[in-house]
Amino acid sequence: MRCAGAVLAVLLVILAISCAEEAEREALLRIGEQELGVDDFIEYMGDVHPEIKAPIEEEVLHTFLREFEERKLLTYGAARSGVVPPRDAETEIERESGMIARFLTEEANKSGALEIDEESIMELYRKRYGEQRARIRSIFFDDEAIARRVHDTVRRYPNRFERYMQEHNTERITAEGIGQGAMTRHNMPEWLSEKVFALREGRVSELINFGDGYVIVQLQEYLQPQPLDEVRSLLYDELAAGKRDELRRNVAADLRGRLESEFNPQLAVDILTDSRDKEERQQ
Repeated sequence: MRCAGAVLAVLLVILAISCAEEAEREALLRIGEQELGVDDFIEYMGDVHPEIKAPIEEEVLHTFLREFEERKLLTYGAARSGVVPPRDAETEIERESGMIARFLTEEANKSGALEIDEESIMELYRKRYGEQRARIRSIFFDDEAIARRVHDTVRRYPNRFERYMQEHNTERITAEGIGQGAMTRHNMPEWLSEKVFALREGRVSELINFGDGYVIVQLQEYLQPQPLDEVRSLLYDELAAGKRDELRRNVAADLRGRLESEFNPQLAVDILTDSRDKEERQQ
């Protein structure tokens, strides 16, 4: 029996498993008395990552498998500690997410793992915003010959820069303000910031190879560092997100060490890769 590859989403190349001969069910993940197989992982991917299309690289597959293991460990740990699912949860994924959120909140309250002090805010501020800024604008090109012609002109006549921006930047670049506005070195790759922040005010950069095309940058003016009060909430949110991720990893690692668990990700990799190969040979 052959599945229509065009309709398969998410590893639902994986659905090739449904179409292939059923092998004896082996445990992908065991946690205490709970046993989960590759089909449980497939179902998880369909529910949580429906946007992922097959085929999928093995390295990426391993990332999703680790995510799956961590989620199941946290759900199991939450249940063992007496956490109950939210009453308004309608799906298994919503029930798990609600339990994990409550469980991690309890763990954070015990350890103070989510507390953010002023020193941490100041340290991140110095890293992100405590440096000179520059207001810049940029022109993007796909064609090297056109880029070089415009570059020669704006080097001699910088006052024409905006005109060429309007002529060559796409609607998306203009609408999203890509390459425009106040920037710090943190906002750019190091190799690019070195070129931009070496410019004097009003000057135009060299023609810079950028991805599949080219860009010309004009440094309009240098600005003072952004005041802390203007970015405090952004800094707090970034630190809080990092602490939540760290807490989640640490709690999962603790559970992995304390619970009787066994995880065999290669089982899923072998089955799904084999199914993908069969599907590709049939097409």
